[in-house]
Amino acid sequence: MMVLTFKRWVHAIVAVLFMGSGLVRAQEHGILREVFSGIGGGSVADLTNSPAFPNNPTTTNIVLTGFEAPSDVEDNYGQRMRGYITPPVSGKYTFWIASDDGSSLYLSTDSDPVNCRLISWVGAWTSSREWTKEANQQSVPITLVAGDNYYIEALQKEGGGGDNLAVRWLRPDGVDEGPIPNSYLLPFGTSFTPPQIVENPSNTTVVEGQNASFTVKVKNLDSLAYQWRRGGVVISGAKSRTYTFGPVTLDDNNAVFSVSMTNRLGAANSTTAKLTVTPDVTPPMLLSGVNLGASGLELVFSEAISATSLAKLSNF
Repeated sequence: MMVLTFKRWVHAIVAVLFMGSGLVRAQEHGILREVFSGIGGGSVADLTNSPAFPNNPTTTNIVLTGFEAPSDVEDNYGQRMRGYITPPVSGKYTFWIASDDGSSLYLSTDSDPVNCRLISWVGAWTSSREWTKEANQQSVPITLVAGDNYYIEALQKEGGGGDNLAVRWLRPDGVDEGPIPNSYLLPFGTSFTPPQIVENPSNTTVVEGQNASFTVKVKNLDSLAYQWRRGGVVISGAKSRTYTFGPVTLDDNNAVFSVSMTNRLGAANSTTAKLTVTPDVTPPMLLSGVNLGASGLELVFSEAISATSLAKLSNF
């Protein structure tokens, strides 16, 4: 009879839910972690030569805190952390890996694992996030394209004593992040598709003088390029999932808005959403007043007041 501890029971359920179908939960960034317990030795070869590797991990989970495994958790085990990394800007990236004991970091030229190559490694061991103990921990600069998805995989083997694994990068814009944040990672098993809309922008009614906002919701985890349009005309700078503008006027009444989305696999267009602007019939209320001296007074109103209104003494 097989008996599972609570921790391993939870991990077993996660493995069935996520790996049995080859899919991960929608709208979740992270990196897949597979642990292979009961394997001696401290080199990556001890892991890859084990009969359990790569298809029979002891536990499986999605790490949601960045490209770093838990430290000092077990002896005589190996692990694989894998998924996809999406660079935020185009240019040359440098990677580092730190681990106890040995480890290897692989990066593909695209999202296909078959195109992986070794880019850095730890031969002996390092302390947690100790990036410069061995020269081979650092990769050469690698050119990546913003928004593309690249398969990435880290292998680590622990014998005894302390254990850790983390991956860092230096971006072409000078941002140095170690470990790599979760927002740039997708778990292995993510299904890449053309843009898939799950909720189109909704018709919106606002009072004149307020801001109007439109949002589209998509199923995709990978990055999309957005472009909003008003009446079919491109709105300059409106390139995110939500478009907000204002203060609206009565001239904006009945304007229609839509958004197009693209990625390297295709494109999609939302339906149009109409803006209804109603007249502002509620007069502003005076909330407070502060005497600033013999010739000054600070007044706070419940809404913005035009300079023309303030100039009319009859309004006070």
